[in-house]
Amino acid sequence: MYNLADLYYKIKDFSKMEHYYSLAINRYNDIDSIYKLISYYSTQLNFDKIKYYYLMAIEHSHFKRSKVLINIFYRLDDITNKTPKMEQQLSKVMKNRDIMIYKNKIKLFKHLNNLIECVICYEEQLNIDLHCGHCVCIYCYPKVFEACCPICRL
Repeated sequence: MYNLADLYYKIKDFSKMEHYYSLAINRYNDIDSIYKLISYYSTQLNFDKIKYYYLMAIEHSHFKRSKVLINIFYRLDDITNKTPKMEQQLSKVMKNRDIMIYKNKIKLFKHLNNLIECVICYEEQLNIDLHCGHCVCIYCYPKVFEACCPICRL
């Protein structure tokens, strides 16, 4: 199911992709399918679905905080009615190295008042640096933090 969903993602048939990832989750309790749907809905900015699948991931027995995506970090505080297990997992998530770096960059660049036009979305927002030194806004950063820089391709 997972591989079939991945194939549909690659050929950009997103409705079938969602269907097969959902089947993999429902039939086989597949954590990787949950992560893929979180990633997909993050690109679609569908925060209701992100929260739904993130909460499902937290409750999963094989949840790994290293798999948490930075692009949903700023939505974690919006989750209401957290169970004690969720609170425990969220406190671990906040200690994730990538999330701590992201939080520190936001704090530093807010202090520096680095409000410039983002090279990706062209909005004037708070910009933080990538690993190569180029800057993107805090909303585009999660999309490219593990990929190569869209400017220098490093």
